[in-house]
Amino acid sequence: MKKYFILFLLLIIFSNYSLSTAPSFQGTGTENDPYLIWNKNHITELSDSTRFIFPFIDWTTGHFRLMENIDTIEQGIGSFTGYFHGNGKKITVYLLCEIYPGNQSPALFISVEGGGSIDSLIVDGYVNNFCGRAGITDYVATRYNSPVSGIYNCISNVRIISRTDAGGITYLNNWGEVSRCINNGSVTGVERIGGVAATNLGTLENCINTGKITATASGDGYRVGGIAGWSGSAISNCINLGEVHGQRAVSGIAAFSYSPASVFHCINYGYIKSEKEVGGVAGFTDGTAITNCVNVGAVEGDEDVGSIVGKE
Repeated sequence: MKKYFILFLLLIIFSNYSLSTAPSFQGTGTENDPYLIWNKNHITELSDSTRFIFPFIDWTTGHFRLMENIDTIEQGIGSFTGYFHGNGKKITVYLLCEIYPGNQSPALFISVEGGGSIDSLIVDGYVNNFCGRAGITDYVATRYNSPVSGIYNCISNVRIISRTDAGGITYLNNWGEVSRCINNGSVTGVERIGGVAATNLGTLENCINTGKITATASGDGYRVGGIAGWSGSAISNCINLGEVHGQRAVSGIAAFSYSPASVFHCINYGYIKSEKEVGGVAGFTDGTAITNCVNVGAVEGDEDVGSIVGKE
């Protein structure tokens, strides 16, 4: 009797899920006929589909196009493997959370993976508290033997106050691509903080940060960068215009960078301040190749201070 009850319950769940995951908005999800997102309800529908525990039907791998500016999102989208075309439109977020992950969101998207991408999207608003870590997506992940995931031509104006690591565009770039993105929002965290990415293990290219990047006094203030807080991969053609403040390993481009990382054709214009290990381009390096980089901003510190590199 018990097994029949469980089977009956699963059938109900499957039936409800099948109905709830059939998209209600226009389009077929192809590149030429994307799902059209017109309002907040459509974002909620997409969010629910990426968070359900029984993903029997997956329509979230298709193409989506944002058709109007949307206010105010309080619950982000889960793990996304499709193609989200922002169409130059804006989503305003207001994400407050005490626990991670729970049913809360550290960013507008929890992740972009499986070859998925986000492009031409503007995100405004506020992300605060323990799990708030990024303006656009918590992490970009390229899995083994899968296409590269990425964020392209996106702008974050999000103000981020985090009790952990934080990045203006993404918290973690894990073998993905972040290209031609701009962060204008202020980013405050404990350590490993970046205007574009808190941690970079992929490719950061042609990105700009104008926001103020700050480590709170409550933490070590370690690895704070205008573009990336901690990098083990490539950063190229990036510009930092924002102030960067921390206590150790602080810089305008890559705060803490280790081999086989590379930093080339990057410029820092921002004011950089740290107690030690502070540089205009890199605060602390371990075998990193730094090529054709320029620092124009003031660099201030007490120990291991350099216009380009603080400590090698």
